[in-house]
Formats: sequence, C-alpha cells, structure tokens
Amino acid sequence: MTSPSRHSALGIVAFITSLCGVALFSIALGLGYLFVQRHAEVEGLALAPTLGVLGLISIGLNGLAGLLGVGSVLQHRRRRLFGVLALILSLAVLCVYLTLGVWTHHRWQQRPPPAVPAAHAPALPT
Repeated sequence: MTSPSRHSALGIVAFITSLCGVALFSIALGLGYLFVQRHAEVEGLALAPTLGVLGLISIGLNGLAGLLGVGSVLQHRRRRLFGVLALILSLAVLCVYLTLGVWTHHRWQQRPPPAVPAAHAPALPT
C-alpha cells in the first residue's frame, strides 16, 4: 500500500482560513483590552460595534475552517496534516469564544447597580 503523496488542497485552505480567523480574534481581543484599560470608567463603549463585527467575522471564519477541516480529514489518498491542524485551531478558538461569553455573562450579572448622582436622586418625603 502506498502512502498518500500530496497534501489536501481543502486542508490547506482550511488552515489559511483558520489562521485568518485567529488573526481577527487576536486583533479584536487586543483592541478590546487596550480600550478597556484606557477607558475603564466609561460605561458606553464606542468601540463595541467594531469589536462585535470583528468577533462575528472571526467566529464565521473559524466555523468555516472547521467545516473545511472535517472535509479535508475525510478525503482519501491525501495527507491530512493541514486539515487536522485547521480543525484543532478552529475548535480551540471557538472554545475560547464560548468561555469568554460565559465569563462575560457571569460578570455582567454580578456587577453592582450604577450609582445615582445626588442631583438625580429622588427627593425623600419629610
């Protein structure tokens, strides 16, 4: 029996797609971290829509890379290295997104209520 001779083109495309998704994830995470560190006191995040779009594109790219990686792994007579790497990388990034989402949800529920300034506080009856 002969060994597979060529790498799967589908696996190479999956790996490149996964790397693009990881790059967008890193950019979104880095921008978000820098923005929060500089403007921790700001309630409304002006950068949030941009980070959300980058995050959604990254999730889509990693989902696509996962599907392409599965397709590459199922191909016959091709080397599956890039397909397996793409599958592992995309699943890892998607798990990190899920973990960050759960952490953010718990943190959002546990935050203290916003402080009401004295000028806007309701007057107490005397």
